[in-house]
Amino acid sequence: MPQSTQQTEWREISLTEVIELIGGGTPKTTNPDFWKGSIPWLSVVDFNNDSRWVSNTEKHITNKGLENSSTKLLKKGDLVISARGTVGALTQLAKPMAFNQSCYGIRAVEKLAENDFIYYLLKFTVRELSKHVHGAVFDTITRETFTNIIILLPPLPEQRAIAAVLSSLDDKIELLRKQNETLESMAQALFKEWFVDFNFPNKEGKPYKKSGGKMVESELGGIPEKWISVKVSEIIEFNPREKINYDKEYLFFDMKTLSENSISMYPGVWKKSKSASNFRQYDTLLAKITPCLENGKTGFVFNVKGEDIARGSTEFIVMRESERSNPYFIYCLARSEKFRDYAIKSMTGTSGRQRVQIDVLKKYLVAYEQSTMKLFKTVCKPLFMKINNNRSQIQTLSSLRDALLPKLMRGEVRVETSSYETEK
Repeated sequence: MPQSTQQTEWREISLTEVIELIGGGTPKTTNPDFWKGSIPWLSVVDFNNDSRWVSNTEKHITNKGLENSSTKLLKKGDLVISARGTVGALTQLAKPMAFNQSCYGIRAVEKLAENDFIYYLLKFTVRELSKHVHGAVFDTITRETFTNIIILLPPLPEQRAIAAVLSSLDDKIELLRKQNETLESMAQALFKEWFVDFNFPNKEGKPYKKSGGKMVESELGGIPEKWISVKVSEIIEFNPREKINYDKEYLFFDMKTLSENSISMYPGVWKKSKSASNFRQYDTLLAKITPCLENGKTGFVFNVKGEDIARGSTEFIVMRESERSNPYFIYCLARSEKFRDYAIKSMTGTSGRQRVQIDVLKKYLVAYEQSTMKLFKTVCKPLFMKINNNRSQIQTLSSLRDALLPKLMRGEVRVETSSYETEK
């Protein structure tokens, strides 16, 4: 990959000259004929992450909804950028989708640019703009915003080559993310099978309940013979105390670092803080405030070295293993539907500022048996360690991609284009 600052055949041009901007919309929510159809309907909640591609949406609309609103159906490969609220989030469509009015659909002008290149160009542009407004992107994106953005546009073969280099990294990142989703799903399924449905392996390796294992009555209802009902506070340590040096910087994680649907956490920052929660490697973090809890904000701490302490939002509930439990059981419990429903029902406070009552949460009952708990740790530990290894690779690849992005977009690093001379 030879380096050069020369901009041969590159030209300055307004971004709006090489893209088509497409407005979105929302079908009337009071008309049931417009909703729950087969057409994916995209909003920022579906793509506000670091993934390039989006393939699933929370909501779907019908053909009637599409025809009777201002939303448009974008093509596979088109781009969407959020323009209000959470501003500057960007994604590329893995299949045709409609979208709401808080976003713009973007499509490259044929023979001038290509969607794959424009995706990375926009990532670079948003990052550059954010530097000039102290970390925030901007309040809103308008059509005028795109007009005022002047870009350096390389020839089509070089656009394809640049996109190919960056795509190869993103493809590897996406593969690792999907592998982590599968590994986490395996752990969650195992938790449900053993500690909810009670089909853990018996001495012969057969599922206990399916093999006719004896059940007895308890406070939880029917549980396996020789199991007991315990409060979670008997096997899990909540908000453990740590000795803190308030003049020292600690790795700090705010609520935004927690994922709503996976084990992954975004990187923290080093800072001093007088008021914070305290946690260590392999602790589970559970959001205790509305709407973060209802939205699924939960994390498993992989980001802390050895016995170091990290700090975070005071709205975290920290859950730590004891001699009677293990960190993998705790995380799966925190993600389980029944536990979360119980936590939500314990919330008190004024509308919009409700919080989980820790003393109530500690009374949640689980079925417990020591040898099964130990076996769960043995089986799940390799899954979580593989997730952590993949997470480290994702961070390395992401850092490489982010370092290359500005150099490629400014032409400081040039790529071989001979393989991309033929028009697609």
